[in-house]
Amino acid sequence: MRGFLVAALLGVGTTSAWADGNKRVLNSQNYETADATDWTCTNGVATLQTGDATYGKYAQCYPSGSGNRTISKSVTLSSEPDGSTTAAMTTDGYNVEFDFVLVGGNVVQRSESQFTVNTSGDPLFTLSQPLLAAEGANEGKNAGNTGKAVTTWYVNDLTNATDETVDLGGSTWYHLKLVVTATSAAYTITSNTTSEEVKSGSKTITGISKITGFGGQVGRGSGKLNFDNLEIYDYTATVSVTAPTFKFNKVDGAKRNYTITNPNGSGTLYYTTAPADVAPAEGDAAYSSTTEATATVDFSESGTYYAYVLHTNGTTTSPVTPQAVTAGTLTLTAPVFTVTDMVEATDGFFYPVITFASNNSSLEGAPTATFDVASPYTFTSTGSITVTASAEGYTSSSSTFTVNNKYSLSKTIDFGALTASDFDGATWTTATGAPRDYWTSRAAAIPADVTYYKLTNTSATAGDPDNSAVLDGITISNYNQRAPEVYIGYGLLTPYSSISGSSNYMNFKVNGGAATDYIVYNGWNNYGSGTFNTVLAGDATFGLYRYDTMLRTINVYSPASVPVTIPASGYATLASAYNLNLSSVSLFAYTVSSISNTAVTLSPISNNLIPANTGVILTGEAGNYNIDVQADAIEAITGNKLQAAVTATAVEANAAYILQDGEFHIVKNASTIPAGKAYLLATDVPEGARSLTFDFGDATGISAIAKSQEPNANGYYNLAGQRVAQPQKGLYIQDGKKVIIK
Repeated sequence: MRGFLVAALLGVGTTSAWADGNKRVLNSQNYETADATDWTCTNGVATLQTGDATYGKYAQCYPSGSGNRTISKSVTLSSEPDGSTTAAMTTDGYNVEFDFVLVGGNVVQRSESQFTVNTSGDPLFTLSQPLLAAEGANEGKNAGNTGKAVTTWYVNDLTNATDETVDLGGSTWYHLKLVVTATSAAYTITSNTTSEEVKSGSKTITGISKITGFGGQVGRGSGKLNFDNLEIYDYTATVSVTAPTFKFNKVDGAKRNYTITNPNGSGTLYYTTAPADVAPAEGDAAYSSTTEATATVDFSESGTYYAYVLHTNGTTTSPVTPQAVTAGTLTLTAPVFTVTDMVEATDGFFYPVITFASNNSSLEGAPTATFDVASPYTFTSTGSITVTASAEGYTSSSSTFTVNNKYSLSKTIDFGALTASDFDGATWTTATGAPRDYWTSRAAAIPADVTYYKLTNTSATAGDPDNSAVLDGITISNYNQRAPEVYIGYGLLTPYSSISGSSNYMNFKVNGGAATDYIVYNGWNNYGSGTFNTVLAGDATFGLYRYDTMLRTINVYSPASVPVTIPASGYATLASAYNLNLSSVSLFAYTVSSISNTAVTLSPISNNLIPANTGVILTGEAGNYNIDVQADAIEAITGNKLQAAVTATAVEANAAYILQDGEFHIVKNASTIPAGKAYLLATDVPEGARSLTFDFGDATGISAIAKSQEPNANGYYNLAGQRVAQPQKGLYIQDGKKVIIK
C-alpha cells in the first residue's frame, strides 16, 4: 500500500510513467481488503497484521516452538509475461516489486534463515543466513554471536560462501524491485525510511523464469518476515500518449492565462501562443516546447490555440488538443445593494444597514469580487455611499446607494402582547401551553404558561377557505387549505394543516399606502425573537411558508420627512407616497378643483395635511424644505384634478400638462413625469389651451376677505381666510392681494 506510494513520489525503484509502452499488472496484493494472510508457516504462525500507521494491513510470519519454520506464498499471473523493450527492461521480461521486513533467528545452531523469490526452476532472488554458531565454534561469519540475531544477509547465495552481503535492520521496511529479462534478474533494495539505495546487483539466468511464489524459513526465536504491497507487471508493446489539457486560470487585462499540462509523466509538451484557424503541423515553428510537466501561458488574442505531447521515442505523438480563447477586457458586474436592517443613530432617527455583492458567475473565470468598503455598511445620516468591486485582472465597477430620508419607527406589533380583543373577522380559540410539540424542542421554545390564540375554521372547504384576521395594521389570510392552525401569541406561526396535499403557507399583509421602499428580515426562524422590519409607504404582502416558521415582532418605519424644492417662481408640484404635515414649514398647499381655457382654480388645503398619493401645488419662498411625514391616517381628498406621479410616469405627446415657471404647459413630446411630481391630464383641459395660470377663486375666501378689510389695509389672512396677527414667512392675503413675506 504505502511503500509503493513513497517510492513513486521519490522516484525510487520505479520506472517512468510511460516506460516505452503501457503498464500491465499481472498480480498485486496490498492486503488492505484482505480478511486473512495468504502466507503459510509450517509449525509456525502466519497472521494478517493491522493498524500500522504507514502500512495499514500486512502479512507476517514468525516461528513457534523449537526449530526453524518453513514459510511460503504462491502467486498466479493474470497472463503470461511477455513484456517489450522498455526503459525498465533490456529484453522481454517483467518486474516484481514489494515491501518487506526481515529478521534473523537468535537460537544457536537452530536459526538458519532464508527468503526466496521462486520460479519453477532456480529462484530469481535470495537472502539467507547460516546457522547461528555457538561461541568459539568458528562456523561461518556468525561465530561468536551466541543468542543474538544478526543483520547481515547473503544475497543470491544460499551456501553463504561469498562476500556478497547486505545489512538489513530488523525494524526497517525495505523495497525490493526485480527486473526479470531473458538473461538476468536485476535487483535493487531501497530503504523506505531514507529512500536511499542500500544494495543493487544482478543474477544471471537462462530464459525468462516465470515467478511462482515466495518461500524460505524464519529462524528459531526472533525470526520474522513482514510482507506488503506486492506488484508483478510487464509492459505491452503498444505505445499510447495521452493528449495535454488546458486549465483556465484567470483574466489578465485583455489576456487569458492558462496552464497546459502533460499528463504522461515524460515526453515533450508542444503548444502555440498565436491563434490559428487550423492546428499547425506537428513540430511547426508556431509551437513552443518544454520538457516540464506544465506550462503557464498568456494568450493575448482571440482564436484557437493547440497543444500536443511528443513521446520520448521521438516519433509517437498524442492527439492535438484545441482550446478556443476569447480575449478582451472584462468588467465586473456593479455591486448590488440589499437592505438588511434598520438602526437608530445618535440623532434619534433610523437609517438602513446595507450589504452588497457582485455576481460575476457569468464572467469567464467567475471571479470573486472584493470591495473597497466593508460589508455590511451602516448609515448614520442621509447621504450616499459608492462601492467599487474589483478582482485581479478584471476591470472594476462601482455603484451608489443613496439615503434621502431619515426614518421614524411608526408602528411596532408585538405578537406576545396581543389579546383576544385585537383580533377581528375570524374564529379564534384561546389556550395555554406550547401550541405544538415541535416548538418545545427549540432552544427558545414557547414557555409552558403562555396564552396564545389559534385560528380555526373547520367549516371552510378546500380551495375556498374563510380564515382571516385583522390586527392593528396587519391582515392575515390563508389560502389553498382548510382547517389550518395558525398560532398567534408568543409569536406568529405560519399554518399547519393535517389535510393531505394541502400547502402550508399563509399570506400576511402590513397595511399602508401605495408603495414599498424595502423590507428587512431579522431573526427568521429564530424562535421567540424573530423580527420583521419594513420601511413602508404602502401595503406589503408576503407569503410565509413552512409551518414551523415563527415571527415575534413587526416594526414599521416611515421617512421622518420628505424633501421638496420651491423654485424662484414660488410654485412647485408634489406627489408623495406618504401622508404629509405642513405645520412645521412656511408652505401652502392647493389642489385643483376645476380647469378653464386659461386657468386652473386652486382650492387650499386648510388643515396642513396632505394625504398620501395626492397631487398638490405648493407655494412659498424659493428654497429647500423638509415636510414632516404624518404617521396617523389622513382623510382622502376628492375632486382633485391633479395626478400624482409617486413614481416616474411615462406620458405621451400632448397628453399632459406640467408646471413650469408658475404656469401649466402642455407636454409636446413623449416624456416622463419625474417621481414626486404632479401633473394634469390633457383630457381634463378644454381643447386649445396652451398654458394655464392660477385662479385662487372665491373658494379661497379672498374676495370676501378683501371686501371686509377695506378699512384696514394692514390686516393679514392666510389662504384659508383666517386672520393672522403676526405673520411669519409665507404666502398671505393683504388688501385682497397675494403677499409673500420673506
